[in-house]
Amino acid sequence: QKHEAEQNELSEKLLALGKETAALDAEIAETKKQLAAEQAKLAGINRSITNMQTRGEEIAMKVRDVLENCEMESVELPAAESEGGGAGASGGAGTKRAAKRARRGAAAAAG
Repeated sequence: QKHEAEQNELSEKLLALGKETAALDAEIAETKKQLAAEQAKLAGINRSITNMQTRGEEIAMKVRDVLENCEMESVELPAAESEGGGAGASGGAGTKRAAKRARRGAAAAAG
């Protein structure tokens, strides 16, 4: 009888462990689903970041092209004023452009 009681006790423990294992397996499956959803969100965010970086690079290239064209065509762009009302945010680039134009004009007149 003692042996039978021990066997029953072990069977109950095994059944309890089986239930606990099933509950943990369900929790793991749910966590995996949540992880997959979060990974998909992260992948979307990373794609957005890459797209924004690419767009920023495209805009920067367009700005450089416009500035180059303006310089080649001697178009003076208005300089943004700093808070102190001093030289523009270009750091005196307008003066440099004017000097460059004067050199070009002198070279054209001489040539």
